[in-house]
Amino acid sequence: MLRTLLLAAPLLLPLMAAPAVAQMDSREGIALQNQILQLRNEVEQLRRGGGGGGYVPAPVPSGRAPVGGASELTGQLLDRVNQLDEEVRRLRGRADEAEYRNRTLQQQVEKLQGDMDYRLQQLENGGGGSRPSTAPAPAPTPAPAAAAPGAP
Repeated sequence: MLRTLLLAAPLLLPLMAAPAVAQMDSREGIALQNQILQLRNEVEQLRRGGGGGGYVPAPVPSGRAPVGGASELTGQLLDRVNQLDEEVRRLRGRADEAEYRNRTLQQQVEKLQGDMDYRLQQLENGGGGSRPSTAPAPAPTPAPAAAAPGAP
């Protein structure tokens, strides 16, 4: 009996360590899911117009190496997080460009409006353009001379 127990012990040790490995993987998975959720929230905030233009750095990974088959899943999740991070940066850039264009267009409209107001004031005050001039009055024609008395 003792002999079978000693032979079975090396086979049972990996099975006893499996829950600890799964727990470590699930903690990493939860951390990655939290990062993904945070990135999704940032993207949603940008879509709603709340992009302040500042860069928010991604959380630093814990540094634990994944064990076994979980490394592929962890790698895929990290790739996805990197893709989402790049998408956030790209959307921030587009939002900043649109904000700049909007600001310059607003300045142009205000400048044109001021120019139009100035031109209209000049026209209303008579300072601009050529006005039709009044023709000088014709010289008075001499009145016909009165007939001399005794003229035939």
